[in-house]
Amino acid sequence: MTVSGKDNHKFTVGDWCVDPERLKIRRRNQPEIQLTPRAMDVLLMLADAEGHVVHKNDLLDQVWPRAEVTQGVLSQAILELRNAVNDQSNSPYFIETVRGRGFRLIPPVRKTGDGANDHSSSTKVDAGGRRVAHWLFGALLIGVMGMGAAFLYFKLTSAPSLPSEPTLLVVPFEDLSEQSDHDYLARGMAEEIAVQLSAAPELRLISNRTFSPYLAQADDPIALAQEFGVDLILTGSVQPQNDRIRLVAELADARSAEQIWVSSFSRSRADVFAIQDEVAKSIADLLLERDFIPRRNSPIGSLRAYDYYLQGRQYLSKVDPESTARAERLFRQSLELDAKFAPALASLATAHAMQGFLYQQGREKLELALDEADQAVSIDSESAEAHYASALALLGLARFKESRSKVEQAASLSPSHVDAVFLAGALSDMRGEWVAAVEYYQRALELNPRLPRTVALARIIFLLGDKPRAIAIARRGVDLQPDVTILYFAHLNTLMEQHDDALAYCQQAVRNRVPRARNLCGFSAFVAGESELASQWLSEDWVQSPRPQWGPFTFAASATHLAALKIDEGDVAGASELLRQSREVTLNAIESGNDHWALRYNMALLSSLAGEPEDSIQWLADSFENGFRDHRLLAIDPALSGVRQRPEFKEFQRKVGFYSVYAAERLEVGGLNGH
Repeated sequence: MTVSGKDNHKFTVGDWCVDPERLKIRRRNQPEIQLTPRAMDVLLMLADAEGHVVHKNDLLDQVWPRAEVTQGVLSQAILELRNAVNDQSNSPYFIETVRGRGFRLIPPVRKTGDGANDHSSSTKVDAGGRRVAHWLFGALLIGVMGMGAAFLYFKLTSAPSLPSEPTLLVVPFEDLSEQSDHDYLARGMAEEIAVQLSAAPELRLISNRTFSPYLAQADDPIALAQEFGVDLILTGSVQPQNDRIRLVAELADARSAEQIWVSSFSRSRADVFAIQDEVAKSIADLLLERDFIPRRNSPIGSLRAYDYYLQGRQYLSKVDPESTARAERLFRQSLELDAKFAPALASLATAHAMQGFLYQQGREKLELALDEADQAVSIDSESAEAHYASALALLGLARFKESRSKVEQAASLSPSHVDAVFLAGALSDMRGEWVAAVEYYQRALELNPRLPRTVALARIIFLLGDKPRAIAIARRGVDLQPDVTILYFAHLNTLMEQHDDALAYCQQAVRNRVPRARNLCGFSAFVAGESELASQWLSEDWVQSPRPQWGPFTFAASATHLAALKIDEGDVAGASELLRQSREVTLNAIESGNDHWALRYNMALLSSLAGEPEDSIQWLADSFENGFRDHRLLAIDPALSGVRQRPEFKEFQRKVGFYSVYAAERLEVGGLNGH
């Protein structure tokens, strides 16, 4: 590709001098920097616009004419320019990214040397010119289906050296439809390819499902991939036209931004599944050197059903009641057209499980989710989404052992399903199996480096003796999602006996109406000696109605600690009635099959306050068998003051402490701290 007009027309961009003929730029008297031809061509187009935005599609059309490429090559050229001039995408001084449109130069462009008057025309890129060997591609026809053909382009160099378990970031494909109204299709096709690739344990997948809010906002996916140490990045574009669909997919080395593989398809929309399968298979063959992709277990008889399904998945990823309700309707529409489409059934089950558990919309939703998940598994036994939906519903029904079994199946079937991996960690944590819990939590963080739900991991790390590391992990979660994680950071500060900080965070959590805020914050205020505030929050928590079906122990614990406050105030009658009510709620939950350790722990508190020390110690032993491991809670809970000096209690404390030492040694907690 040549530059129209004279090749020696130099110009400046701010204090950078650009020499197009020699492909060099330099700043004042500093050494020259060599650019690749493509990067220079991009710079010339931006300079020609003189501060105005140049659309991404225009850059692709002019700099890579008649080539089947994606935005990845443009991102690479922009990254090369930014690196050359030491520019940053998040605080640019040279090239500004205009979200959803393209790029523009920030500094003024000035003409220098001969032919200055002709600069405007000389910087326009000639689409019919230079075809240099910056990228060397061979075009190979790999298949013809119906009236459409697929072409595979590959870079004629050796594949990059990769780790044995490379990390692949799958970015939502770009919607190139005329009305920009097929975003769900572009994102959905990328996600379906990622789901197939996730079956390979050698690959660590980061995709829209795990990283949705950040990928959706990513102007420069290459920069995002480099920020989190990803090895490979898959980008693409989808352009539906009537009954046909055109897809371009590109695999690049995220570390160098070099293109490894690119493939283009133009086929009937009926071939959408074949396209997805071929892309996944090609990448697997390239990276893993083996054919691992399972055959599609749930063929679909209706493209419209698939369309509804993809739209539903996009709404489901938003995780709010209104979007989940919209997703539910779309999944039902999909199933009306194809009742045996397992992905839609599994996703409908997930939607109902979220409604029943996360949004507290009733036990009926949870039962419905279980039934739908079972139907999906009967069609496709390897549906990770169906097993995850079952696990979430069973968790809402307080069937914890069954929930853990299901979620571990989901995480095994799809090792990159971040929600399943995190839930497996939470259920391991609940059972007191900290070694497994930490491994799951850390794996979830590897899958999504911006996962905000890290306070659960921070709590374990603190209890294992690494306070600085715990605080760093927790603060990171709060910075990412303060509205929810602030409550659990407050509780962590209570365990650390940093009461002023704990109460400050509690005020925010109560003000934001975070679930369980009054329960945990009432306890924090009680431990901090703020009896009036503790009484207010615990009373408000105890009397609220309706109560979530999944948390009888949280409300019972509020009544128990409220009773302890009344005992301190001398209100024996009031305390006795609260103890009676708390005991009734707790025992009913235990008798119904709820095996959460917190119920047994609450019975230990009730027995301590009632002057029954032997029963209290026995209930503590039972709580340990069901997963209780929190030695800090034993040290600070005011409701245990009646048994804290007894030898049996001190022996129990040692038992819990020994487990912490064992887990810390197994996990090499010092290594987690970078030592």
